[in-house]
Amino acid sequence: MAGLSALQVPWPNEQRCLLALVGVGLAGFLQGASNTVQYLRGRWPQPPAGAVLAQPWEPAASAREPLDRSLVRFIRWIFGAIGHVQIGSPAFDQRIRLRYQSEIGELTGLGFAYLYSDGETFSLFRLLLLLPAIIVFDKWRNRQPLTVHRGTKILAGYPVLVSKDETTYANPNGHGVKFLTAFQDGTLLASGSYADDTTRGPMVVKHSRTASIGDTWAGHRERIQELEAEGKQVVRQVGYQAFTEMAPKETAAW
Repeated sequence: MAGLSALQVPWPNEQRCLLALVGVGLAGFLQGASNTVQYLRGRWPQPPAGAVLAQPWEPAASAREPLDRSLVRFIRWIFGAIGHVQIGSPAFDQRIRLRYQSEIGELTGLGFAYLYSDGETFSLFRLLLLLPAIIVFDKWRNRQPLTVHRGTKILAGYPVLVSKDETTYANPNGHGVKFLTAFQDGTLLASGSYADDTTRGPMVVKHSRTASIGDTWAGHRERIQELEAEGKQVVRQVGYQAFTEMAPKETAAW
């Protein structure tokens, strides 16, 4: 399409070729940005029906970790520092609760209690890099509560709940619900009710698959018991600072 469009411009052939190259470069960038967004949402390309041999887009287990590590580092670089702010505005907190009222209701039925809403922030100027702008647009399209924080940062708000035994945080997001449990030796257990094949750091035990919130919570509790049987001890702290120290470890670069 870039080549055909360039032919319609009344320029010399040299300039038409340059215009076609610019079009191809822009198309490639947009395709890469789209693939990255799909990857972040846990959607890997699927092989053709009936395929038997491994496909080039399905990296082997030994190759997946370096690939995922590079992607996580790239995302961290392009977004810059990700901050956390406890939501103090009653109006914005209400927006967050309304957006996630279904998830909060189901978690409450499972014995969780609402604690507070957490705001993830990054620099407003990062939107000039386009990929952050595409991801923010995707969040807005999925009705994610967004606002401008202190005039210089984009803020996305998410509810935070805690289990009755204070072992686990539940953090609903646009994909589903994530359960997080920290252990005293630095291990972090993270379970998601949505598919996510991305490899995490060495101290993160991650289990994410498409399932109901109840089934994901049941599986998470079983894994807590397995890790406790290995001698690990759960950290039972429900303060906001404890959550903001723990949660970023799940997606931290390593």
